[in-house]
Amino acid sequence: MTKLGDVKKNAKIPLWLIAISLLIIFPYFLTEISLADGSIFTEVVNPDEYTIGPGDIFRIDFWNGTTPPLELTVTPEGFLLLPSMGRADVGNLTLTEARTVLRNLVGKFYSDGDFSVTLLGSRSVKVLVSGGIRRPGLYDGLVSQRISEMINRAGGFAAGASHRNIILSGGNKEYVIDYLKYERAGDFTGNPYLYVGSRIYIPLVIDSTNFVQVSGEVTNPGGFEYKDGDNLGTLLALAMGVTGQQGDSVLIFRNGQTLSLPLIDSAFTIQPGDKLLVRKRTEQKRLDYFTVSGEIIMPGRFPFRDGLDLGNILKNAGGLTDRADIHSLVVYRKTESRDSSSSPLKSEGNNVAFDHGSQPVSINMPQHDPDQLPEIKIMPGDSIVVPALTGTIGVYGIVNRPGVLVYRGFGMSAGQAIALAGGYSKGADRGKLDIYRKGSGLHITAGSDIFVYDGDLVQVSAKENNRSFWDKVKDLSLILGGAGVVYLAIDNMSE
Repeated sequence: MTKLGDVKKNAKIPLWLIAISLLIIFPYFLTEISLADGSIFTEVVNPDEYTIGPGDIFRIDFWNGTTPPLELTVTPEGFLLLPSMGRADVGNLTLTEARTVLRNLVGKFYSDGDFSVTLLGSRSVKVLVSGGIRRPGLYDGLVSQRISEMINRAGGFAAGASHRNIILSGGNKEYVIDYLKYERAGDFTGNPYLYVGSRIYIPLVIDSTNFVQVSGEVTNPGGFEYKDGDNLGTLLALAMGVTGQQGDSVLIFRNGQTLSLPLIDSAFTIQPGDKLLVRKRTEQKRLDYFTVSGEIIMPGRFPFRDGLDLGNILKNAGGLTDRADIHSLVVYRKTESRDSSSSPLKSEGNNVAFDHGSQPVSINMPQHDPDQLPEIKIMPGDSIVVPALTGTIGVYGIVNRPGVLVYRGFGMSAGQAIALAGGYSKGADRGKLDIYRKGSGLHITAGSDIFVYDGDLVQVSAKENNRSFWDKVKDLSLILGGAGVVYLAIDNMSE
Protein backbone atom coordinates (compact mmCIF):
# COMPACT_ATOMS: atom_id res chain seq x y z
CA MET A 1 0.00 0.00 0.00
CA THR A 2 1.32 3.45 -0.92
CA LYS A 3 1.80 5.73 2.02
CA LEU A 4 0.54 9.31 2.05
CA GLY A 5 4.07 10.57 2.69
CA ASP A 6 5.33 8.79 -0.44
CA VAL A 7 2.62 10.47 -2.52
CA LYS A 8 3.64 13.94 -1.24
CA LYS A 9 7.31 13.17 -1.78
CA ASN A 10 6.84 12.02 -5.38
CA ALA A 11 4.22 14.62 -6.38
CA LYS A 12 5.25 16.97 -9.19
CA ILE A 13 3.46 20.06 -10.53
CA PRO A 14 3.00 19.87 -14.32
CA LEU A 15 4.81 22.60 -16.30
CA TRP A 16 1.59 23.54 -18.14
CA LEU A 17 -0.09 24.27 -14.79
CA ILE A 18 2.82 26.56 -13.77
CA ALA A 19 2.61 28.41 -17.11
CA ILE A 20 -1.15 29.00 -16.76
CA SER A 21 -0.66 30.22 -13.19
CA LEU A 22 1.96 32.74 -14.33
CA LEU A 23 -0.35 34.00 -17.07
CA ILE A 24 -3.07 34.61 -14.50
CA ILE A 25 -0.80 36.25 -11.93
CA PHE A 26 1.34 38.38 -14.31
CA PRO A 27 -1.39 40.90 -15.25
CA TYR A 28 -1.96 41.44 -11.52
CA PHE A 29 1.65 42.55 -11.08
CA LEU A 30 1.36 44.81 -14.11
CA THR A 31 -1.71 46.39 -12.55
CA GLU A 32 0.15 47.02 -9.30
CA ILE A 33 3.02 48.64 -11.21
CA SER A 34 0.59 50.77 -13.21
CA LEU A 35 -1.19 51.99 -10.08
CA ALA A 36 2.14 52.93 -8.56
CA ASP A 37 3.11 54.86 -11.69
CA GLY A 38 -0.37 56.39 -11.92
CA SER A 39 0.04 58.05 -8.52
CA ILE A 40 2.43 60.57 -10.07
CA PHE A 41 1.05 64.04 -10.71
CA THR A 42 2.22 65.77 -13.89
CA GLU A 43 1.78 69.25 -12.40
CA VAL A 44 1.46 70.92 -9.00
CA VAL A 45 -1.85 70.19 -7.26
CA ASN A 46 -4.11 73.08 -6.29
CA PRO A 47 -4.33 72.98 -2.45
CA ASP A 48 -7.62 74.92 -2.52
CA GLU A 49 -9.25 72.24 -4.73
CA TYR A 50 -7.62 69.00 -3.55
CA THR A 51 -10.18 67.25 -1.33
CA ILE A 52 -8.77 65.04 1.44
CA GLY A 53 -10.09 61.48 1.71
CA PRO A 54 -9.28 58.07 3.25
CA GLY A 55 -5.86 56.79 2.14
CA ASP A 56 -4.16 60.17 1.74
CA ILE A 57 -0.77 60.25 3.46
CA PHE A 58 0.62 63.24 5.36
CA ARG A 59 4.15 63.78 6.65
CA ILE A 60 5.03 66.07 9.55
CA ASP A 61 8.71 66.99 9.83
CA PHE A 62 10.13 68.48 13.03
CA TRP A 63 13.19 70.71 12.87
CA ASN A 64 14.41 70.43 16.47
CA GLY A 65 16.79 67.60 15.53
CA THR A 66 15.40 65.16 18.09
CA THR A 67 11.78 64.38 17.12
CA PRO A 68 11.45 61.86 14.26
CA PRO A 69 9.05 62.69 11.40
CA LEU A 70 5.49 61.36 11.43
CA GLU A 71 3.81 59.69 8.44
CA LEU A 72 0.05 59.57 8.91
CA THR A 73 -2.67 57.98 6.77
CA VAL A 74 -6.22 59.31 6.74
CA THR A 75 -8.54 56.67 8.24
CA PRO A 76 -11.78 55.50 6.56
CA GLU A 77 -13.60 57.86 8.93
CA GLY A 78 -11.55 60.85 7.78
CA PHE A 79 -9.24 61.17 10.82
CA LEU A 80 -5.52 61.56 11.33
CA LEU A 81 -4.33 60.07 14.62
CA LEU A 82 -1.24 61.84 16.03
CA PRO A 83 0.50 59.94 18.87
CA SER A 84 0.42 61.85 22.17
CA MET A 85 -1.26 64.83 20.46
CA GLY A 86 -4.78 63.81 19.51
CA ARG A 87 -7.04 63.42 16.52
CA ALA A 88 -7.37 65.74 13.51
CA ASP A 89 -10.63 65.62 11.51
CA VAL A 90 -9.56 66.28 7.91
CA GLY A 91 -11.97 64.21 5.78
CA ASN A 92 -13.61 66.18 2.93
CA LEU A 93 -11.53 69.27 3.73
CA THR A 94 -9.38 70.93 1.10
CA LEU A 95 -5.63 70.47 1.42
CA THR A 96 -5.34 74.08 2.59
CA GLU A 97 -7.98 73.55 5.30
CA ALA A 98 -6.46 70.23 6.41
CA ARG A 99 -3.03 71.84 6.83
CA THR A 100 -4.59 74.53 9.03
CA VAL A 101 -6.27 71.88 11.24
CA LEU A 102 -2.98 69.97 11.58
CA ARG A 103 -0.99 73.12 12.34
CA ASN A 104 -3.44 74.14 15.05
CA LEU A 105 -3.21 70.70 16.68
CA VAL A 106 0.58 70.28 16.45
CA GLY A 107 1.04 73.96 17.37
CA LYS A 108 -0.19 73.17 20.87
CA PHE A 109 3.02 71.16 21.42
CA TYR A 110 5.58 72.76 19.06
CA SER A 111 6.30 76.27 17.82
CA ASP A 112 4.89 76.97 14.37
CA GLY A 113 8.34 77.41 12.84
CA ASP A 114 9.58 74.09 14.23
CA PHE A 115 7.58 71.79 11.95
CA SER A 116 6.16 71.47 8.43
CA VAL A 117 3.13 69.61 7.02
CA THR A 118 3.32 67.91 3.60
CA LEU A 119 0.92 65.78 1.53
CA LEU A 120 3.11 62.77 0.79
CA GLY A 121 0.97 60.34 -1.21
CA SER A 122 -2.34 60.19 -3.04
CA ARG A 123 -5.14 57.67 -2.74
CA SER A 124 -7.33 55.45 -4.87
CA VAL A 125 -10.91 56.51 -5.45
CA LYS A 126 -14.19 55.09 -6.74
CA VAL A 127 -15.44 57.23 -9.63
CA LEU A 128 -19.10 57.24 -10.71
CA VAL A 129 -19.50 58.04 -14.44
CA SER A 130 -23.10 58.57 -15.53
CA GLY A 131 -25.28 60.29 -18.13
CA GLY A 132 -24.34 60.39 -21.81
CA ILE A 133 -21.64 57.72 -21.64
CA ARG A 134 -21.49 54.33 -23.37
CA ARG A 135 -20.83 52.24 -20.25
CA PRO A 136 -22.01 54.15 -17.16
CA GLY A 137 -20.90 52.74 -13.84
CA LEU A 138 -18.49 52.84 -10.90
CA TYR A 139 -14.79 52.66 -11.80
CA ASP A 140 -11.56 52.39 -9.80
CA GLY A 141 -9.14 55.26 -10.25
CA LEU A 142 -6.50 57.39 -8.58
CA VAL A 143 -6.87 61.01 -7.60
CA SER A 144 -3.77 61.69 -9.73
CA GLN A 145 -5.66 60.62 -12.88
CA ARG A 146 -7.71 62.99 -15.04
CA ILE A 147 -11.36 62.71 -16.01
CA SER A 148 -10.40 61.84 -19.62
CA GLU A 149 -9.13 58.45 -18.40
CA MET A 150 -12.47 57.70 -16.72
CA ILE A 151 -14.43 58.81 -19.81
CA ASN A 152 -12.32 56.52 -22.02
CA ARG A 153 -12.63 53.64 -19.55
CA ALA A 154 -16.41 54.07 -19.58
CA GLY A 155 -16.48 53.66 -23.35
CA GLY A 156 -16.43 57.29 -24.43
CA PHE A 157 -19.25 59.74 -25.08
CA ALA A 158 -22.67 58.48 -26.18
CA ALA A 159 -24.50 60.08 -29.10
CA GLY A 160 -25.82 63.51 -28.20
CA ALA A 161 -23.62 63.86 -25.10
CA SER A 162 -22.48 67.29 -23.98
CA HIS A 163 -18.76 68.01 -24.26
CA ARG A 164 -18.87 71.50 -22.77
CA ASN A 165 -21.09 71.28 -19.69
CA ILE A 166 -19.85 68.17 -17.88
CA ILE A 167 -20.57 68.28 -14.14
CA LEU A 168 -17.79 67.13 -11.80
CA SER A 169 -18.86 66.81 -8.17
CA GLY A 170 -18.06 64.84 -5.04
CA GLY A 171 -15.40 67.26 -3.85
CA ASN A 172 -15.66 70.45 -1.86
CA LYS A 173 -17.70 72.10 -4.64
CA GLU A 174 -19.30 71.38 -8.01
CA TYR A 175 -17.52 72.21 -11.27
CA VAL A 176 -18.86 72.63 -14.82
CA ILE A 177 -16.13 71.29 -17.14
CA ASP A 178 -15.56 72.40 -20.75
CA TYR A 179 -14.01 69.17 -22.04
CA LEU A 180 -14.05 70.44 -25.64
CA LYS A 181 -11.39 73.00 -24.70
CA TYR A 182 -9.13 70.08 -23.81
CA GLU A 183 -9.99 68.15 -26.99
CA ARG A 184 -9.55 71.09 -29.36
CA ALA A 185 -6.95 73.32 -27.70
CA GLY A 186 -5.12 71.15 -25.18
CA ASP A 187 -6.47 73.28 -22.31
CA PHE A 188 -6.09 71.10 -19.19
CA THR A 189 -8.64 73.19 -17.26
CA GLY A 190 -11.10 71.13 -19.32
CA ASN A 191 -9.56 67.88 -18.07
CA PRO A 192 -9.02 68.24 -14.30
CA TYR A 193 -7.61 65.70 -11.87
CA LEU A 194 -9.93 63.36 -9.99
CA TYR A 195 -8.91 64.95 -6.69
CA VAL A 196 -11.40 67.69 -7.61
CA GLY A 197 -14.33 65.24 -7.54
CA SER A 198 -15.38 61.62 -7.90
CA ARG A 199 -18.73 61.91 -9.71
CA ILE A 200 -18.73 62.69 -13.45
CA TYR A 201 -22.14 63.46 -14.95
CA ILE A 202 -22.37 64.02 -18.71
CA PRO A 203 -25.70 65.60 -19.68
CA LEU A 204 -27.37 65.08 -23.04
CA VAL A 205 -27.80 68.06 -25.35
CA ILE A 206 -31.52 68.31 -26.05
CA ASP A 207 -31.85 71.94 -27.22
CA SER A 208 -30.07 72.49 -30.54
CA THR A 209 -31.12 76.17 -30.61
CA ASN A 210 -28.37 76.84 -28.05
CA PHE A 211 -25.67 75.92 -30.56
CA VAL A 212 -23.38 78.58 -32.04
CA GLN A 213 -22.44 78.19 -35.72
CA VAL A 214 -18.95 79.23 -36.84
CA SER A 215 -18.14 79.37 -40.56
CA GLY A 216 -15.91 81.15 -43.05
CA GLU A 217 -12.13 81.39 -42.77
CA VAL A 218 -11.67 79.09 -39.76
CA THR A 219 -9.80 75.80 -39.66
CA ASN A 220 -12.65 73.65 -38.35
CA PRO A 221 -16.08 75.25 -38.98
CA GLY A 222 -19.21 73.80 -37.46
CA GLY A 223 -21.79 74.02 -34.69
CA PHE A 224 -20.63 74.28 -31.09
CA GLU A 225 -22.60 73.75 -27.93
CA TYR A 226 -23.07 77.05 -26.07
CA LYS A 227 -21.58 77.54 -22.62
CA ASP A 228 -22.17 80.44 -20.25
CA GLY A 229 -19.44 83.05 -20.62
CA ASP A 230 -18.56 82.24 -24.24
CA ASN A 231 -16.89 85.03 -26.18
CA LEU A 232 -15.53 85.46 -29.70
CA GLY A 233 -12.04 84.30 -28.71
CA THR A 234 -13.39 81.07 -27.18
CA LEU A 235 -15.41 80.16 -30.30
CA LEU A 236 -12.48 80.87 -32.62
CA ALA A 237 -10.27 78.63 -30.48
CA LEU A 238 -12.86 75.82 -30.60
CA ALA A 239 -12.93 76.22 -34.39
CA MET A 240 -9.14 75.74 -34.19
CA GLY A 241 -8.31 79.27 -35.28
CA VAL A 242 -8.25 81.08 -38.59
CA THR A 243 -6.87 79.85 -41.91
CA GLY A 244 -4.51 82.73 -42.72
CA GLN A 245 -6.80 83.93 -45.51
CA GLN A 246 -9.14 85.81 -43.16
CA GLY A 247 -9.93 89.48 -43.30
CA ASP A 248 -10.04 91.81 -40.33
CA SER A 249 -13.72 91.49 -39.43
CA VAL A 250 -16.35 88.94 -38.46
CA LEU A 251 -20.10 89.04 -39.08
CA ILE A 252 -22.47 87.91 -36.31
CA PHE A 253 -26.07 87.10 -37.25
CA ARG A 254 -28.32 87.47 -34.19
CA ASN A 255 -32.13 87.59 -34.00
CA GLY A 256 -32.51 88.94 -37.52
CA GLN A 257 -29.75 91.52 -37.10
CA THR A 258 -26.23 91.54 -38.52
CA LEU A 259 -23.34 92.80 -36.41
CA SER A 260 -19.88 93.54 -37.79
CA LEU A 261 -16.93 93.80 -35.45
CA PRO A 262 -13.13 93.56 -35.60
CA LEU A 263 -11.76 90.05 -35.52
CA ILE A 264 -9.38 91.02 -32.74
CA ASP A 265 -12.30 91.87 -30.40
CA SER A 266 -11.95 88.49 -28.70
CA ALA A 267 -13.81 89.57 -25.54
CA PHE A 268 -17.08 90.18 -27.41
CA THR A 269 -19.85 88.20 -25.67
CA ILE A 270 -21.52 85.43 -27.70
CA GLN A 271 -25.17 84.48 -27.20
CA PRO A 272 -26.96 81.14 -27.80
CA GLY A 273 -28.05 80.77 -31.42
CA ASP A 274 -25.48 83.22 -32.82
CA LYS A 275 -24.02 82.54 -36.26
CA LEU A 276 -20.44 83.72 -36.86
CA LEU A 277 -18.91 84.27 -40.28
CA VAL A 278 -15.18 85.04 -40.47
CA ARG A 279 -14.77 87.02 -43.66
CA LYS A 280 -12.14 86.31 -46.31
CA ARG A 281 -9.42 88.85 -47.03
CA THR A 282 -10.52 90.89 -50.05
CA GLU A 283 -7.07 91.77 -51.37
CA GLN A 284 -3.98 89.66 -51.43
CA LYS A 285 -0.89 91.50 -50.26
CA ARG A 286 2.56 90.25 -49.46
CA LEU A 287 3.02 89.55 -45.78
CA ASP A 288 6.02 91.39 -44.37
CA TYR A 289 6.14 89.83 -40.91
CA PHE A 290 6.31 86.54 -39.04
CA THR A 291 5.14 85.65 -35.54
CA VAL A 292 6.60 83.68 -32.64
CA SER A 293 4.36 82.41 -29.83
CA GLY A 294 4.25 79.86 -27.04
CA GLU A 295 7.11 79.11 -24.64
CA ILE A 296 9.41 81.91 -25.75
CA ILE A 297 10.80 84.76 -23.63
CA MET A 298 9.62 87.55 -25.96
CA PRO A 299 6.72 86.31 -28.13
CA GLY A 300 5.18 88.60 -30.73
CA ARG A 301 5.14 89.77 -34.35
CA PHE A 302 8.45 90.65 -36.01
CA PRO A 303 9.36 92.27 -39.36
CA PHE A 304 10.51 89.86 -42.04
CA ARG A 305 13.79 90.18 -43.92
CA ASP A 306 15.53 87.83 -46.30
CA GLY A 307 17.91 85.24 -44.89
CA LEU A 308 16.20 84.64 -41.55
CA ASP A 309 16.58 81.17 -40.05
CA LEU A 310 14.86 79.50 -37.13
CA GLY A 311 17.93 79.44 -34.89
CA ASN A 312 18.50 83.21 -35.05
CA ILE A 313 14.80 83.97 -34.66
CA LEU A 314 14.51 82.01 -31.40
CA LYS A 315 17.70 83.60 -30.08
CA ASN A 316 16.57 87.15 -30.97
CA ALA A 317 13.20 86.50 -29.32
CA GLY A 318 14.98 86.00 -25.99
CA GLY A 319 15.35 82.21 -26.16
CA LEU A 320 13.14 79.44 -24.86
CA THR A 321 11.47 79.28 -21.44
CA ASP A 322 12.18 76.45 -19.00
CA ARG A 323 8.91 74.75 -20.04
CA ALA A 324 9.59 74.83 -23.80
CA ASP A 325 9.38 71.62 -25.82
CA ILE A 326 11.74 72.25 -28.74
CA HIS A 327 11.09 68.79 -30.21
CA SER A 328 7.43 69.68 -30.80
CA LEU A 329 8.06 73.10 -32.38
CA VAL A 330 5.67 73.86 -35.24
CA VAL A 331 5.90 76.27 -38.18
CA TYR A 332 2.55 77.14 -39.78
CA ARG A 333 3.00 78.35 -43.35
CA LYS A 334 0.63 80.12 -45.71
CA THR A 335 -0.42 78.52 -48.98
CA GLU A 336 1.29 81.13 -51.13
CA SER A 337 4.66 80.49 -49.43
CA ARG A 338 4.79 76.72 -49.79
CA ASP A 339 6.21 76.53 -53.30
CA SER A 340 9.40 78.36 -52.41
CA SER A 341 12.39 76.14 -53.09
CA SER A 342 14.54 78.29 -50.79
CA SER A 343 12.66 77.21 -47.68
CA PRO A 344 11.23 73.72 -47.95
CA LEU A 345 9.37 72.22 -45.03
CA LYS A 346 10.39 68.59 -45.06
CA SER A 347 10.21 65.65 -42.71
CA GLU A 348 12.49 62.71 -43.33
CA GLY A 349 11.22 59.14 -43.02
CA ASN A 350 8.15 57.65 -41.38
CA ASN A 351 6.05 58.26 -44.52
CA VAL A 352 4.97 61.70 -43.24
CA ALA A 353 3.07 63.70 -45.84
CA PHE A 354 2.02 67.32 -45.46
CA ASP A 355 -1.46 68.58 -46.28
CA HIS A 356 -1.16 70.80 -49.37
CA GLY A 357 -4.75 72.05 -49.21
CA SER A 358 -5.90 75.27 -47.60
CA GLN A 359 -4.60 74.51 -44.10
CA PRO A 360 -1.21 75.63 -42.77
CA VAL A 361 1.53 73.00 -42.89
CA SER A 362 4.17 72.34 -40.28
CA ILE A 363 7.58 70.77 -39.87
CA ASN A 364 7.92 67.68 -37.74
CA MET A 365 10.60 68.80 -35.28
CA PRO A 366 11.27 65.32 -33.81
CA GLN A 367 12.89 64.58 -37.17
CA HIS A 368 15.27 67.55 -36.82
CA ASP A 369 18.11 67.88 -34.36
CA PRO A 370 17.83 71.22 -32.48
CA ASP A 371 21.40 71.96 -33.63
CA GLN A 372 20.07 72.05 -37.20
CA LEU A 373 17.68 74.96 -36.56
CA PRO A 374 19.80 77.38 -38.66
CA GLU A 375 19.08 75.15 -41.68
CA ILE A 376 15.34 75.92 -41.47
CA LYS A 377 14.62 79.14 -43.32
CA ILE A 378 11.61 81.29 -42.40
CA MET A 379 9.22 82.81 -44.96
CA PRO A 380 6.92 85.86 -44.79
CA GLY A 381 3.75 85.15 -42.81
CA ASP A 382 5.14 82.10 -41.00
CA SER A 383 3.76 81.48 -37.53
CA ILE A 384 6.27 79.74 -35.23
CA VAL A 385 4.80 78.00 -32.19
CA VAL A 386 6.87 76.57 -29.32
CA PRO A 387 4.58 74.33 -27.22
CA ALA A 388 5.01 73.55 -23.54
CA LEU A 389 6.14 70.26 -22.06
CA THR A 390 3.23 68.23 -20.69
CA GLY A 391 5.19 65.37 -19.10
CA THR A 392 2.66 62.92 -20.50
CA ILE A 393 2.04 60.60 -23.42
CA GLY A 394 -1.28 59.04 -24.44
CA VAL A 395 -1.84 55.40 -25.39
CA TYR A 396 -5.28 54.43 -26.71
CA GLY A 397 -7.01 51.68 -28.64
CA ILE A 398 -6.49 47.92 -28.26
CA VAL A 399 -4.36 47.98 -25.10
CA ASN A 400 -5.17 46.69 -21.64
CA ARG A 401 -5.14 50.05 -19.83
CA PRO A 402 -5.59 52.96 -22.28
CA GLY A 403 -5.04 56.47 -20.97
CA VAL A 404 -2.49 59.16 -20.18
CA LEU A 405 0.91 57.96 -18.91
CA VAL A 406 3.94 59.72 -17.53
CA TYR A 407 6.46 60.40 -20.32
CA ARG A 408 9.80 58.77 -19.47
CA GLY A 409 11.99 61.08 -21.58
CA PHE A 410 13.93 60.99 -24.84
CA GLY A 411 14.67 57.53 -26.19
CA MET A 412 11.27 56.14 -25.22
CA SER A 413 9.76 53.94 -27.93
CA ALA A 414 6.13 53.37 -28.78
CA GLY A 415 6.55 49.75 -27.70
CA GLN A 416 7.71 50.85 -24.24
CA ALA A 417 4.71 53.18 -23.95
CA ILE A 418 2.36 50.33 -24.86
CA ALA A 419 4.00 48.11 -22.21
CA LEU A 420 3.30 50.80 -19.59
CA ALA A 421 -0.33 50.76 -20.75
CA GLY A 422 -0.53 47.06 -19.89
CA GLY A 423 0.48 45.71 -23.28
CA TYR A 424 -1.59 44.80 -26.32
CA SER A 425 -5.13 43.51 -25.88
CA LYS A 426 -6.54 40.59 -27.82
CA GLY A 427 -7.12 41.43 -31.47
CA ALA A 428 -4.56 44.26 -31.63
CA ASP A 429 -2.68 44.93 -34.86
CA ARG A 430 0.90 44.75 -33.57
CA GLY A 431 2.54 45.47 -36.90
CA LYS A 432 1.22 48.99 -37.46
CA LEU A 433 0.75 51.86 -35.02
CA ASP A 434 -0.70 55.33 -35.58
CA ILE A 435 1.33 58.13 -33.95
CA TYR A 436 -0.06 61.67 -33.68
CA ARG A 437 2.45 64.44 -32.91
CA LYS A 438 1.45 66.95 -30.24
CA GLY A 439 2.19 70.27 -31.87
CA SER A 440 1.51 69.70 -35.55
CA GLY A 441 -1.05 66.90 -35.36
CA LEU A 442 0.98 65.01 -37.97
CA HIS A 443 -0.07 61.39 -38.44
CA ILE A 444 2.74 58.83 -38.65
CA THR A 445 2.26 55.13 -39.38
CA ALA A 446 5.11 53.09 -37.92
CA GLY A 447 6.17 50.05 -35.93
CA SER A 448 6.64 49.77 -32.17
CA ASP A 449 10.33 50.72 -32.36
CA ILE A 450 9.63 54.34 -33.39
CA PHE A 451 10.60 56.97 -30.80
CA VAL A 452 7.76 58.89 -29.19
CA TYR A 453 7.94 62.36 -27.69
CA ASP A 454 6.29 64.47 -25.02
CA GLY A 455 2.57 64.89 -25.70
CA ASP A 456 2.39 62.30 -28.50
CA LEU A 457 -0.60 59.98 -28.85
CA VAL A 458 -0.12 56.30 -29.72
CA GLN A 459 -3.17 54.59 -31.26
CA VAL A 460 -3.25 50.77 -31.42
CA SER A 461 -5.88 49.63 -33.90
CA ALA A 462 -7.64 46.31 -34.28
CA LYS A 463 -6.70 43.81 -36.96
CA GLU A 464 -8.37 44.27 -40.33
CA ASN A 465 -11.12 41.76 -39.55
CA ASN A 466 -12.19 43.75 -36.49
CA ARG A 467 -12.17 47.35 -37.71
CA SER A 468 -15.77 48.51 -37.53
CA PHE A 469 -15.78 49.64 -33.90
CA TRP A 470 -12.17 50.77 -33.65
CA ASP A 471 -12.46 53.03 -36.66
CA LYS A 472 -14.60 55.18 -34.36
CA VAL A 473 -11.92 55.05 -31.69
CA LYS A 474 -9.39 56.15 -34.27
CA ASP A 475 -11.62 59.11 -35.11
CA LEU A 476 -11.46 60.12 -31.45
CA SER A 477 -7.68 59.82 -31.55
CA LEU A 478 -7.62 62.09 -34.60
CA ILE A 479 -9.46 64.72 -32.59
CA LEU A 480 -7.05 64.33 -29.69
CA GLY A 481 -4.10 64.28 -32.04
CA GLY A 482 -4.65 67.92 -32.88
CA ALA A 483 -5.34 68.84 -29.28
CA GLY A 484 -1.87 68.82 -27.81
CA VAL A 485 -1.05 72.37 -28.83
CA VAL A 486 -3.37 74.41 -31.03
CA TYR A 487 -1.92 77.85 -30.61
CA LEU A 488 -2.97 78.57 -34.20
CA ALA A 489 -2.14 81.74 -36.00
CA ILE A 490 -4.63 84.00 -34.23
CA ASP A 491 -1.75 86.45 -33.95
CA ASN A 492 -2.05 86.81 -37.74
CA MET A 493 -5.67 87.98 -37.59
CA SER A 494 -5.08 91.64 -38.30
CA GLU A 495 -2.67 93.26 -40.70
